[in-house]
Amino acid sequence: MEHTLLWLQVKASRKVAEVVLVGDSSCLMNVSGRRLGSQLQKSVLNLGTMSLLDLPAFAALASHSISQVPRTLVLLVHPDFLMRPAGDIELLTDFKELLDRDPQTALVRPSRDSFWDLSSLLGVPLYRTHLETYLRPFPLTGDFGRHYGFNQQLIHFVRSEGGAVDPRKYRLSGPRPPLLEISSRLEKTARLARSQLPEGSALFIGITPIPESEASPDYQTRYLRCLATLTLWLSPSGIPLQTLPATLPDAAFATRSHLSESERYPYTELLAQALTEAEASVSRPSQSTKIKEDPLVPRGTNP
Repeated sequence: MEHTLLWLQVKASRKVAEVVLVGDSSCLMNVSGRRLGSQLQKSVLNLGTMSLLDLPAFAALASHSISQVPRTLVLLVHPDFLMRPAGDIELLTDFKELLDRDPQTALVRPSRDSFWDLSSLLGVPLYRTHLETYLRPFPLTGDFGRHYGFNQQLIHFVRSEGGAVDPRKYRLSGPRPPLLEISSRLEKTARLARSQLPEGSALFIGITPIPESEASPDYQTRYLRCLATLTLWLSPSGIPLQTLPATLPDAAFATRSHLSESERYPYTELLAQALTEAEASVSRPSQSTKIKEDPLVPRGTNP
């Protein structure tokens, strides 16, 4: 399923929208692009993928959609993403191949060969790996298989809804996750992602919620500290979405990372409200659009 979503979002990145969302699977599963567009009265493109990618990959995915004119870019990631030091090498390799092999989203188009000629003749994109993902329907497994059936149904849902549904049911199990801290290794990839973003685009940054039962007593403080740090690393003029909820009741979740189907629309409406308020604050000339120094931000995180 991961490669189906990856292929789908690379294909979708050729579209142009006023608001472009990028991020991990919590961005894809928690937000309805269609609902958000209705709330904002703007065209919205949700390019959420999965946490196994990294920030430069998210920036590359968004760059084609927002490079033509200044746009609004929204980054949404789960707290677990902040604590993970690096992306998955195999998936990042597949992602780069998808970008390179698609002539309409390619960063660098490869030289022509017999394989590329076959792709042109058939009129469909072919790739040397995971061909079954792109060329034929196949059944999904587990809860996703019971909910969607085949990969084609998942593709149709994401295209029409601007997001996906996680059909699972959250159950607290095992010890409480480690205390929220942003990985220092993320700074390097954040600065690399910053260099890939088009100039003139407003960048809004948010962190998606976790179940209340998994939050430490000081979680809200840690949440805001990580949000401020990530914003500074990505862009000195980035706008943190500080009014998004850091936690929600356990019943709102499908997993610790994804909201349930019934909670996607309410959270999407909260995101629309947070974006509207943040945009309004930026438009006020009396207020600065930059993050001020926060005593909670670790030293050595200068923009």
